[in-house]
Amino acid sequence: MAAPLLASALPHQSNRRSEGLSVELSQASETEVKAVVSNTGAETLHLFTSGTILDNAPVQQLDVTQNGESADFLGLIIEYLAEDLQEESFITLAPGETTETLVNIPALYAIKGGDYSVSLNGEIAFAGVDNTQLEGVYEFQTNTLDFNIEETIAAAVPKAVDIETLPLEKRVRIVSCSGSQLTALSNAVSATQRLSTGAASAAASGSSTKFNEYFRTTSATTRSNVAARFRSFASEASSTTSGSSSYSCADFLGVCTSNTIAYAQPSTGRMASCPIFWQLRAVSTGCGQQSQASTVLHEFTHILAGTTDHAYGYAASTALSAARAYTNADKYVRFLARYRLLISVV
Repeated sequence: MAAPLLASALPHQSNRRSEGLSVELSQASETEVKAVVSNTGAETLHLFTSGTILDNAPVQQLDVTQNGESADFLGLIIEYLAEDLQEESFITLAPGETTETLVNIPALYAIKGGDYSVSLNGEIAFAGVDNTQLEGVYEFQTNTLDFNIEETIAAAVPKAVDIETLPLEKRVRIVSCSGSQLTALSNAVSATQRLSTGAASAAASGSSTKFNEYFRTTSATTRSNVAARFRSFASEASSTTSGSSSYSCADFLGVCTSNTIAYAQPSTGRMASCPIFWQLRAVSTGCGQQSQASTVLHEFTHILAGTTDHAYGYAASTALSAARAYTNADKYVRFLARYRLLISVV
């Protein structure tokens, strides 16, 4: 089946906006934070809520720190289709309009009790008012909220998702798979190994112009770090029978939706495919397509490199700063695709 094409290219700076959207945090209870998202501009906003502070799924919605150290995130990072998106994944805000959401901190983060700081320096992708094609991102910086959480109260808050630890070994394990799905996922993992090996070389010594297109810098240090990450992906994909991470053919947490391809739980090393995954091509046949191989790579970046999903699609992801690009999962997949590594693997 044909893979969904990603958003078309736009100039790097024109689709990145720092005004028109604000997010204000306040304490709603002993463990909850209320976020108020406001349209402060003169234009109607059509915001992509998936994977953001506005998402109802157990995703990373806030930056939670204690004494300058980030609290461990226990929820999920979910990969979504970058095109053919459903309207249910968007919210429309007229000028001056607001919407709000609640985040229960201990449900998503490992809270030991004590003083915590909560804030968010993030982005929300947007589409045209009358369509669902992502065009760029709104950047925002919230206020910093300081408050104390008692350990006993935090412990009484149910976790948003199940926590299951895995043995500390290298390599990925494929679980809950059989038949054609086992074959497809095994092939995708194998392709990821070969793709990542080639991408490591491209990152280290390939075109600096193309590297800059995706990672917004030609720094030798960044190129070396990106290459090292690709080598770690290749190493993890070198086996499918043992390892610290697991990849399931089943939606073991029941979070898949019509826009969801796969998800990862970094705190446990678990990954899973959603029904859409099996409709994708094994590998891409074009530079802007999602595939089974690119999805496996995408999830590996979350588990092994601690990436997040700041933005999806070429237009939105190339609008990110160098620092955000380095930690954006979609950048690594697109870097491979640009060198046509995904096309060459069959």
